[in-house]
Amino acid sequence: MTSKLTGTVALVTGASSGIGAATARLLAEQGASVALVARRKERLDGLAAEIAQAGGVALAVAADITDSAQAAAAVQQTVEHFGRLDILVNNAGGAGFYVEHGSSKLLDTPFEAVEELFRLNTYSPYIACRAAAKIMKDQGGGVIINVTSVSAYSPGAEVHAYAAAKAALHALTVAWSKDPVLAAHNIRVNEIVPGAVETRNLTNRIATPEGRKIMESGNPMGRLGQPDDIAAAAVYLASDEAAWLTGTEIRVSGGAR
Repeated sequence: MTSKLTGTVALVTGASSGIGAATARLLAEQGASVALVARRKERLDGLAAEIAQAGGVALAVAADITDSAQAAAAVQQTVEHFGRLDILVNNAGGAGFYVEHGSSKLLDTPFEAVEELFRLNTYSPYIACRAAAKIMKDQGGGVIINVTSVSAYSPGAEVHAYAAAKAALHALTVAWSKDPVLAAHNIRVNEIVPGAVETRNLTNRIATPEGRKIMESGNPMGRLGQPDDIAAAAVYLASDEAAWLTGTEIRVSGGAR
């Protein structure tokens, strides 16, 4: 793949590590200027420097996207800096590693954790999508990519609230793809459905060789996903090769359902 995205501007949430960082790197490799959005400014600065050293262009935007004002401001800052916004990757999300009691069964999950999971996994993408769609409408096109989870389709008891939040994002993806205004202005809305990917979300579950073996053996392909697996799907969806794809889910899960 070479320079599929030259001249475009992308915004990636949760860009400080894992899937978000890998996606930002690959988008930049393909020619996109990338706004890196997350809370950890020092990590964003490091990634921006790495991308610049490789010949790319990146802007670090420190923001807590669970805050509606900050999420909308991140989109606005991107447009003010680069002059446009062509690609939004709503990657930020998570369960127990990021939200206390976020990977617990019903009777062990306080409602405050449920609220936080929905703010992170559903509300923040909603706010970012709405802000980005306004910009893309005026430009005459754009791409919105929402990162959900196989948990949205096959929820486990321990991640019931996280799964519900991701299922809501799936429903929004389908609904937005059918929005006549977005469709008329060539705004495509698609979804990547990752399986178990080796990121901070899985830290506790793969901390021991036994835990890792259990996670790997539960996957049809016998391994955990890597952030680059998801990043490759994002680049495809962002490119003109996917020009007639909207309302589509790409399951990148090693066969897990």
